[in-house]
Amino acid sequence: MPVPAPIAVAPGTDVDQAWQVALPLPLPRLFDYAPAEGVNLAAVGCRVRVPFGPHQRVGVIAGIGPVSADAPPLRPAIALLDRMPLFHGELLASLRWLARYTHASLGDVFETALPAALRRGEALPDTRAWAWQLSAEGSVALERMRPGAPRRLAEQLAGGPRAEAQLDDALPGWRAAARTLARRGLAVRSALAATAMP
Repeated sequence: MPVPAPIAVAPGTDVDQAWQVALPLPLPRLFDYAPAEGVNLAAVGCRVRVPFGPHQRVGVIAGIGPVSADAPPLRPAIALLDRMPLFHGELLASLRWLARYTHASLGDVFETALPAALRRGEALPDTRAWAWQLSAEGSVALERMRPGAPRRLAEQLAGGPRAEAQLDDALPGWRAAARTLARRGLAVRSALAATAMP
């Protein structure tokens, strides 16, 4: 299921949209906050750090809605912690159902579904993918390689790094050729950020 696109919200003091935040508290309600300063986009399912009494809490945006005309001024959220929602689609619907079924607060259910580091508001770990690419020597040696699996792999890598999953699809049995190229110093395996992969 595709991830929903972030929803535009109005930043600043003239707030016409509020973040409805589910906090890990035994209260069956959501708490309205003005968008964090400098944040124009948010999505349901993203974590957010908000002030709550004298403390700060990490909650999850459960809705984005209009501010009623008679509402008191909203406190702004401190920070939006995720660029894309952690909960969306079927998972979000299932967690909402679980909260209703168990008569638990939605914030408690969201907190239970998150790993401890994310509950504390830490950043998402950087996702990396293993990839292969030609070394400088490999780029020079490509034209002189004899026909065979190592040359076919080198030709695949000539356009830039290729994820191992891409190589599995494009060139079955490529791993033996990769070991050969690596032993000769013609190709290297590296961990690249998944967002940097083509």
